[in-house]
Amino acid sequence: MVKLIEQYPKLYTVEEVAQLLRMSPSGLRGMIREGKIHAIKAGKRYLIPQTVLDHELGLEYWRAVEGALEFEEEMRRESNLRADGSQKTLKEHLEELTEWQKKH
Repeated sequence: MVKLIEQYPKLYTVEEVAQLLRMSPSGLRGMIREGKIHAIKAGKRYLIPQTVLDHELGLEYWRAVEGALEFEEEMRRESNLRADGSQKTLKEHLEELTEWQKKH
């Protein structure tokens, strides 16, 4: 039998994730019970894998913030423009991405 820690090397408690998301632990537990956030039931507590934070909450939580979609669209529009206001080419986007990856 595979141990939980081997399958999910980084697990967070409800309290840790609630603090990260700036919400109450009871509110987060409600989202888990409603199936909005995946978690592992371990006895009486829930544990949330890092993958949930990375793949589910990253996008879903962001889009739940008021005005986030408009902000995201504006940022995408701005990222497609050069300083002079003209449209960037695909090659320029790829170069920027490559530079960003080197830094991170």
